[in-house]
Amino acid sequence: MAKLTLRSTPLENPFGRPVRPLSNLATRPQSLKGKRLLLLDNGQVDAEKAAYGAFLDGLEDVLRSTYGAKPVRLSHNLLRENLASLDMMVPVVKKFKPQAVVIALCHGGVTAPSIMLAVRLEQVGIPTVLVCTPLGIKLGAVSAQSYAPGLPLVLARPSRTAGQGSSDSSTQSLARDVVWALTASARRLTQHGRRVLTEHAGAALPTRLPRVTSRQESRRLPRAVTATVDASELDETLYTFCCEHFVGDGLPLFAPTRRRVAAMLDCTDWPPDEVLIEECPPSGSAFTVRAVAANAVMAGCKPEYFPIILTAIQAMAAPTFRLFQAAITTHPSGNLVLVSGPLAKELGIQSNAGCVGPGFRANATIGRAVNLATLNIARSLPGLSSLCTFGSPAQYTFCFAENIEDSPWPSLHAERYGPQTTCVTVHKCEAPHNAIDNAGKSAEGILDVIASKAATIGGSNATNPSELVVLLTPANARLLAAAGYSKKDVQRYLFDRARNSAVALAKSPRKQWPAWFHHLDAVPVVRRAEDIYVVVCGGMGPHSMVCVPWGFSRAVTRPVVTKQGEPVRTIGKGKEESRRRRV
Repeated sequence: MAKLTLRSTPLENPFGRPVRPLSNLATRPQSLKGKRLLLLDNGQVDAEKAAYGAFLDGLEDVLRSTYGAKPVRLSHNLLRENLASLDMMVPVVKKFKPQAVVIALCHGGVTAPSIMLAVRLEQVGIPTVLVCTPLGIKLGAVSAQSYAPGLPLVLARPSRTAGQGSSDSSTQSLARDVVWALTASARRLTQHGRRVLTEHAGAALPTRLPRVTSRQESRRLPRAVTATVDASELDETLYTFCCEHFVGDGLPLFAPTRRRVAAMLDCTDWPPDEVLIEECPPSGSAFTVRAVAANAVMAGCKPEYFPIILTAIQAMAAPTFRLFQAAITTHPSGNLVLVSGPLAKELGIQSNAGCVGPGFRANATIGRAVNLATLNIARSLPGLSSLCTFGSPAQYTFCFAENIEDSPWPSLHAERYGPQTTCVTVHKCEAPHNAIDNAGKSAEGILDVIASKAATIGGSNATNPSELVVLLTPANARLLAAAGYSKKDVQRYLFDRARNSAVALAKSPRKQWPAWFHHLDAVPVVRRAEDIYVVVCGGMGPHSMVCVPWGFSRAVTRPVVTKQGEPVRTIGKGKEESRRRRV
């Protein structure tokens, strides 16, 4: 088989563009004696984590009695902050006039905002150390590598914090690690974080894909970034590289050659270097149009799908989506992509039987492209910088369309933007839960089954209510409509019935409820009836489906528009606008 004779086959970069330069660390003092030290409780040290419950008390005692520091305390739940609001935390910390800061406890999702705050404090000259649990240490290490290499992380295992006072040897040991990380004696900061990255051969955060070359040229270029392949093996070579370097979702990938990416960009008038999302940890990179196009190619998308993918990414940029935490949460959820409007039919996005399953290229690759962009640009790496406990099939792909023609009610796009404008809704949701009604075919029977599926004390929205997405078959929707139910009636019925006992939820920590929820005996799983998205889709059978959200994210809907804000009526127009822009 003939070998490639081109000098090189450049591949477009799917990793986005770093936004901030790497930060240097603040100067460390020789010792903490007489130094004012702020202990920042980031909202994770509580009775729920019994093994860590006495951590700050014990640490404060040891730092004062053994090392002569002058510790003060501040409690603030960083889990509620976003990237912009973290900038406002810096002057709050500076009011205490600290000469060093300890942030604890970096456990799960709170690790991301804790790292971002630590970087900001180091930049203004305040030495900072983060105390991490095993559930936060790897995410912290990857984030530190992206923002401030060497940022000190101290691993606190439960067995080391079991003591209740300063005399406990494990607390003494932990205090020594903290002091070591905050003073000039710490020559090799982030020891554990550095070891985590070393275990993965430094490949956790590659900045470029390999360069594919001919055999002759590969002798003159570094072997680590070159490959000699048959033309027919280009995609297989890339796939092998990606599997070895934590790139992609584990499935085969298409090589994002410049020709393929250019074809993708031909279907939009958005400039290739336009920034869609300014910055997203753990990588800190920006989502540019070009980088998203590269991921769309890798996912196997047709170029005409690209406007839908761009709109989904633009929706995820909304602060209420909380992408920087949605990308790393322990919650087993993917990025639901719901397409409503005439473009769905033009592109072949399935809304009928099997629409949330396999077999349809548009559904499979559009949803996959959105998830790949999160994996590759934000560097949300399963088992490393993503904290997801089990993972979910929804993290591969989760895209479908609303069945407009067979719905008895106005569709989402018509309600929000008019009948000719297509819109895309994104939501951080679990894979759909099936709700089967074999008992009968009454309207109330169908809705009661859905309500029972939607309301469980194990659902994230039991304590953190967010939008619920309910999928109704055309037959069930028609049955409800024939019984006199409008879409608003369905929403109101489910809002009234999909509730959990307040007694059962009484011991749940950190409930994010509206104030009036606390006075109810039965607590809704959404804040208001309008937060229930009723979507007609699917085929025949006695089934409905419920998409349970990750409660900290909100659903976001955006219209598919050109750079000038005009609705995209057909993908052909996007191609014409793109060519006109280049000319």
